Amino acid sequence: MQTPKFHPAFPEKPTSAYVAPGEIPETWKPGDVILGRAHEGIRRWVIAFGQGIRIHGTDRRFIDYTHAALVVDEDGGVIEAVGTGVQMTSLAEYASRGEEYRIFNVHASKDDRQEVVRFAKWTLKHRAPYNRVATVSIFITQLTGSKFAFFVDGEFHCSGLVARALERTEALFTKDPVHIMPADLAKYVQAPPADWARAERKQLEHQEHSAEAVPVGPQAPCAPALPGNGSRAFGMRSTGGTRPSWWRGTSASPLRSWSRRRLQPGQLAAPEV
Repeated sequence: MQTPKFHPAFPEKPTSAYVAPGEIPETWKPGDVILGRAHEGIRRWVIAFGQGIRIHGTDRRFIDYTHAALVVDEDGGVIEAVGTGVQMTSLAEYASRGEEYRIFNVHASKDDRQEVVRFAKWTLKHRAPYNRVATVSIFITQLTGSKFAFFVDGEFHCSGLVARALERTEALFTKDPVHIMPADLAKYVQAPPADWARAERKQLEHQEHSAEAVPVGPQAPCAPALPGNGSRAFGMRSTGGTRPSWWRGTSASPLRSWSRRRLQPGQLAAPEV
């Protein structure tokens, strides 16, 4: 019942630019990705709280991203999934509302970008509703660590819509888009910490790079043993194991113990004595 190991979704790291409240990006292309903050304060808090339940260690630098959207034309049109469903807005409207966000150039080909835009416009044309059922599924996954998912076909939440559209490019995701949250998407595109995040969260990126620079081999310093399923998986602490919480003794802990005892493909059983 472990969350999948993450890896960059694109062969080339997307470039990004921060857009301050009231401003419009200097450049953009149809198919660019927006990662920002949920428009409603209550929804923003709920999403950040849900992401914070299971995201620990240096990965917490992503939890301040609570909304995702797609640029769909040269005029700055934006398609996004919000509480009322998939809707069309614009970068100019974002500026008038004082939204702050990062815009990402995912280095996709022109043909792939056209496919991303065509899919997004298809969801808009069919007035796709907001996937509230998938939101409940995500919350249960965050709470228990389960991979079980349930959703209504043809409905979307913000980051799920963006991830589903990006599947038209070279992007490869280790999670189904129905369970991809804005923080997940931020990690997939290798986003920096949100510019509006607290200082301690911004420092987590430096800690991540410092951990990667630790030498290996006979001269490497001693370190605690890491779990065999990989502590680098999203939702796991970088120092090994999961962060204790109130539900470990009820459901997650027994399920995790069973998962670790289960034989993996290619793993030989211990000989009987």
